[in-house]
Amino acid sequence: MITILLLLSTDKCQRDRFAVDPSGFTYQGLYGHNGEFRIDGVYYNYYYSGGHSTVTFEYFFQDGTYFRNTIDANIFNSRLFNCPEILGRDIPWGWGKYMVEGNVVKIQKVNPHASWPGKFRVDESWATIINDSTLHFFKYIARGGKAQPMDVTYHFRQCINKPDSTNVLMRYFNQ
Repeated sequence: MITILLLLSTDKCQRDRFAVDPSGFTYQGLYGHNGEFRIDGVYYNYYYSGGHSTVTFEYFFQDGTYFRNTIDANIFNSRLFNCPEILGRDIPWGWGKYMVEGNVVKIQKVNPHASWPGKFRVDESWATIINDSTLHFFKYIARGGKAQPMDVTYHFRQCINKPDSTNVLMRYFNQ
């Protein structure tokens, strides 16, 4: 009995610590994938800064779930056929949802840098589907509607062992 109470109180602490403002997910009920672009691997973009190379990688899942993170380019390159791991499934940032409208992917994700009264905010990125394995990000929309242009292209790499979409945000969408 004591163990169950400890587990329940720990879960509540995590929820309070990483609370997300769910009103930022405005496409509720429209998320999902209909085969417009490949999702059986990972999308990636190399970023060079100060002599150091990193890779931002993105996963899109069939149920409309989205995940984004950054790792060292050497680690990414050493896993040529294996998908990068997803760490921090219990932390909301990097996770989100996406929908496809015409040839545009609209992604809403939790931003770890934009919080207000104890809740993380949701921002949005838009990408044009160039072909089934190339996405060109052209717009970033901060919470509140302020849009900024982007010019970043992500390429697809098929990999094995793609992680599943289990994550902390599911509690907001499965209530």
